[in-house]
Amino acid sequence: MAAGKRIPLERKGTKYITAQSPGPHKKTESVALSVLLRDLLKMADSTREVKAIIQAKKVLINGIARKDHRFPVGFLDEISFTDLSDRYVITYNTLGKLSLKKSEKIFVRPIKIIGKRILQKGKIQINLFTGTNILVNNPKDLKVGDSLIIEKNKISKHLKFEKGARVFLTSGKHVGNNGIIEEIKENKNWTQPKMIIVKTKTEVFETPKEYAYVVGGEI
Repeated sequence: MAAGKRIPLERKGTKYITAQSPGPHKKTESVALSVLLRDLLKMADSTREVKAIIQAKKVLINGIARKDHRFPVGFLDEISFTDLSDRYVITYNTLGKLSLKKSEKIFVRPIKIIGKRILQKGKIQINLFTGTNILVNNPKDLKVGDSLIIEKNKISKHLKFEKGARVFLTSGKHVGNNGIIEEIKENKNWTQPKMIIVKTKTEVFETPKEYAYVVGGEI
C-alpha cells in the first residue's frame, strides 16, 4: 500500500514488493528490475530466478547490462535482452501507471533538461531528468523543459520546448497521450504554473507546462 501509485500492480495483490536501489529515477516514479521481469514481463517466477537471469548479463537497460535486481527502471527506459529479439520502452498509460510498449527498433531516448547550474571557468552544468548531467560551453539555446538526444556523452540533437513541438504528457488528466504544443501561454502570475495548449488526435486542452515532455515524435 505504501508503494508508489505509478506501479502497475494490484494495491492489495501482495503484501511486500522489492524496493528500488538509489538510481536514475525516483522511487515513486519507478519499479525495481526484479518487479519488471517477474511481475510485468512474466519472465521469472521468483526473485531467485530474476537474479540468475541478470547475473548472466542477459538483461540490458538502455544498452547496459544491469546486475542489481533492485535497479530502478522508469519512464523512457529501454529494456532489451542478449538472447531475445524483444525490446520494450517504458511509458505511462492513461491511468498514469508505468506501462511497457513493445518496440521494433532501438529506441533513441530524449532526455529532459530539468535545471542549469553555473560552474567555475564559465562552464554550465545541464541537469537532466535521468539524474545525470552534462557540461556545455555555450548553453544559450538550452532551456529547462527542452530535451536532448545524447550519444557518447555528447549532444547529438536538441529538441526545443516550443510551439509545434511533439510532446508526451506524463501527469495530469491527460497523462499517457501524445500531442503537439499549439501555444505557450504568458505567465502573468509567477505563483501559478505556466500553462500550454496541447492538441491531440481527439481534443485540444490546456495543461501545465511541467506535465509535457518533449519527445520529438510519438511514443
